Amino acid sequence: MKGKIIVSLLSSTLIIGLGAELNHENTSFLNPLCVSVKADTVSGTFTSSGTNKIYTSASTSGTSIGSYNSGQKVSYDSKIKSGKYLWISWMSYGGQRHYMIEENLNTGHMHGTDTNSSMTTNVKKTNTKHSTGKKKTTSSVGKKIISLARAEIGKPYKTGATGPNSFDCSGLTQFIYNKVGISIPRTSQQQSLVGKYVSLSNLVPGDLVFWGAPGTSGHVGIYTGNGKCLFAPQPGQTVKEQPMSYYSPQFGRHIF
Repeated sequence: MKGKIIVSLLSSTLIIGLGAELNHENTSFLNPLCVSVKADTVSGTFTSSGTNKIYTSASTSGTSIGSYNSGQKVSYDSKIKSGKYLWISWMSYGGQRHYMIEENLNTGHMHGTDTNSSMTTNVKKTNTKHSTGKKKTTSSVGKKIISLARAEIGKPYKTGATGPNSFDCSGLTQFIYNKVGISIPRTSQQQSLVGKYVSLSNLVPGDLVFWGAPGTSGHVGIYTGNGKCLFAPQPGQTVKEQPMSYYSPQFGRHIF
């Protein structure tokens, strides 16, 4: 019974912070030497070894809405490598996704113990700068993403829809990426923090493109090459492919 009371108190604490507004991440601080990020669907239980903050995004620049103290446990459903940290993530009782740091990938320092250590390994940073003088080629994964996305052209936009007959913007991108075996979060805000940040000039076909700032993006599409992107626009419209000059996204994310 005591354990149940603790869980109830924790859930109340988490729900209190649901109305907090996400901070805009300043992209000028993004380091081109970064770790590729991918959300992996793994589950387990994490036991905090100290005071660990709870965030509304996988970024220490995001909003902190509470914390777990030493010995407190949380069940998670995914892990994300973002920047120098390995994060665990779970859906709160109020329907908000939460994030907590599990490991500092630079130092190997663990912030607690984990029943599932499938991703708790140190990752070395690699130089991910694009060569500006070389032609960008489309990978086999990128080609498959574009082919699958174009097959959805003409299907109606519907708020909250994730396919196969209708989509909202992030429902479409999640649907297509799932088809090529890549698991990404559900919303455009969450998707805008997954993978490696890329400028519009360094996009490769199949990358995601976003409107807004990382962590608060309100719209997402798929870059199809030659200055075009494909997306589910808004209610009353259908999935379409258009020149990006018409809609001007702010940045991209490379995940595959």
